[in-house]
Parts: sequence; structure tokens; C-alpha cells
Amino acid sequence: MRIAPVIVAGVIGFGVAVLTQSRMGTPGDEAAILKNRDAQNAAYNRHDAKAYAMLSAEDIDRIDASGTVFGRGGLERYYGESWKADSSGIVKDESRNVRFVTSDVAILDIDNVITRSSGTARNHATFVYAKRNGEWTSVAQRVIRKP
Repeated sequence: MRIAPVIVAGVIGFGVAVLTQSRMGTPGDEAAILKNRDAQNAAYNRHDAKAYAMLSAEDIDRIDASGTVFGRGGLERYYGESWKADSSGIVKDESRNVRFVTSDVAILDIDNVITRSSGTARNHATFVYAKRNGEWTSVAQRVIRKP
């Protein structure tokens, strides 16, 4: 029977291929991304624009219905001005899903609710995270208001 050696060789070849591929993301990486998101929510709920911005990359960009914000300083100004206009907002994530693109780039999809004295808003957001100097940080944010 010559089939058995072929099967064994195939299994070994597949195993080597799997082991040599780069690992996409670990449970620890996912936990670090979600911990960063939790800290963003906490800063948002305290209306602390500086703390929120510091949880993002220096070169972050954010796009939503109000436009595009560039850089950590821009993000701090954006939230600072927003909270001056209405400091009642509280955010709560309803769903979150992390997908690794590479071992140091991940996408976090979020559905959240922001409750303000003026009403409730539902959003879908996609955040791109990059692992820089061993730390996961948000490098891009795209937010869409849901109907």
C-alpha cells in the first residue's frame, strides 16, 4: 500500500506549513485591544478629552458625519469642543468584534449607543489598531450613525 506514505507526507507537509505561517493575533492581543477600548469609553464617559486622545496614536485620523480629524491634538480638540456643547453624553458598547489582519494590525468593529440629555444615538464604528512598540493603539476611526 503506497497510499499510507503519501497521506503521512501530506499531513507532515500541512503541519509544517501551518507552523511556519505568522501567527495573526493572540488572546492576549485581543484582550489588550478591548482593554484600550474600555479605557476610551471610560474617558468618554468622564468627558476627559485629553485621556481619550492619549489612548490613540499620535497620527490617528477619525472620520464621522462631522468631518475628518487628524492627530492626537485634533482628536482632543474635537472631543473637548463636543463636550463643551453637550457634556451629558455616555457611551456604551453593545457589540465588539476583533479581527486580526496581520500580527500587528487589527480591526475592531463596534456597535454602540450614546445617551445624551437630547436623545439617544446608535453608531457603528470601525477602529483600526496597530501594535507599536509592543502596545496596541487606535490609528484610525470610522464612525457611522445608524438610523
